[in-house]
Amino acid sequence: MNVTGRGQSSLFREVISFLEKRAFWLLILSFLVLRLGTLLTSVEYVAWNFEEHYRGTLAKELIEGLKLPFWDYQTDHYEGGSLWMGVLAVPFFLLLGPNLFALKLVPLFFSLATLILTFFFFKRFFDRKTALLVSAILLLPPPVFTALTLSAIGSHPGSILFTSVMLFCFYQFTYGSKNKLLSLILFGFVAGLGFWFTPMTFVTVLACLVSWFLLDRRSFLSKQILVFLGSFIVGLLPFILYNVTHRFRFLWFL
Repeated sequence: MNVTGRGQSSLFREVISFLEKRAFWLLILSFLVLRLGTLLTSVEYVAWNFEEHYRGTLAKELIEGLKLPFWDYQTDHYEGGSLWMGVLAVPFFLLLGPNLFALKLVPLFFSLATLILTFFFFKRFFDRKTALLVSAILLLPPPVFTALTLSAIGSHPGSILFTSVMLFCFYQFTYGSKNKLLSLILFGFVAGLGFWFTPMTFVTVLACLVSWFLLDRRSFLSKQILVFLGSFIVGLLPFILYNVTHRFRFLWFL
């Protein structure tokens, strides 16, 4: 009886060890199965009607020939995420045809990239168990969150991804021992690009800047803040270009 018990215990430990070693890949596989299953069986429940039609129209006309200047396809004056969705949908339209499923693959891969980056962020700056726990929460979120992260509007899945990238760069700059200057430059560039994608990402930027000031005022008040501002402006160039050529319509949103 004891031998059997020890054998079962040993088998259980081997199974746990097997799953732990392959947990990351199991997360990726589970994510793809669940999200693709949703799109293949219930895509109408995660559809956003006319807003996604605009993004699909841009992808279709990029293939067939634009009927308007490119910048005029930006649906919302205050964010360029709609252009990203349309441009990135082009290869999926070429492969699968112009349909809602093909369009939805863009936010799906945004969400997949967020899951991967989140895992490595928490593994690097915290520990593996925390990374697995947070990734599991992203894998099995509430239905509303799933619907939003599969929306091809441009703002919701993109804002989470840009937030993840910014936090990774900021933590590497703040707590890392290597590539601190490069991390700061990337943080500023992604912050600017993310603001053009959707202004809601600026909440993360402000939080990081306040944290930087509180953690290391001397560094914050040095030339490093100029490095951040310079790279931020470079990332913001598409936003600036759109507003210069469209009568600063972003101000109408304010």
